[in-house]
Amino acid sequence: GLLLLVRPGGRKSWIGRLTRDGRRMDAAIGGYPELSLAEARERAIEARRLAKDGLDPTVERDRRRREAGEAQQAAEAAEAEARAGTFRLMTERCVTTLAPSWRSARTAEIWLGTFQRWLFPVLGDVPVARIDRAAVARAMADVWVQAPGLAAKLLQRVGAVLRFAVGHGFKADPSAASMKGLLADKRLPPLPGERGHPSLPGERMP
Repeated sequence: GLLLLVRPGGRKSWIGRLTRDGRRMDAAIGGYPELSLAEARERAIEARRLAKDGLDPTVERDRRRREAGEAQQAAEAAEAEARAGTFRLMTERCVTTLAPSWRSARTAEIWLGTFQRWLFPVLGDVPVARIDRAAVARAMADVWVQAPGLAAKLLQRVGAVLRFAVGHGFKADPSAASMKGLLADKRLPPLPGERGHPSLPGERMP
């Protein structure tokens, strides 16, 4: 049932001769030589199966192509959204939004400077939807040891950025920047000086 149709102009195409609902029909399989004989046979078998089930192979082919195109478009849109939702971009948008409410104009510069030095090398190009505690712990590893006084502030800022992302329609987990959670999971060691003061009698409190 597989035919090679040669048109007057010389163009060649594969045709599958089928029977559907008791009627003979010819279904376009694909062009030659773009489609090899082996591939044409596989498609002809699939077309025959569809016709046996009462379906029009040509309509089904067009439907599948349309669905594949829509899936590709959806994948590209999701990829574009993921790119737009990187931690770096979310940080920049967050800083731009919050800056007018800050007392000092240098605060925005400080935020971006510390993020650029400590966090962006690890998290900058990561979509906020993929940032979990493990990712935050990796990004915080150096600052946690080298600048413990800054580390707690940076965690708070990371949480602010993730909350900002959620507020603007992106999937994100602000709890990924929870110091309590990071310490409880043993992903980061306790900061130096984090131990509480020893207990003492009430009269010594003053």
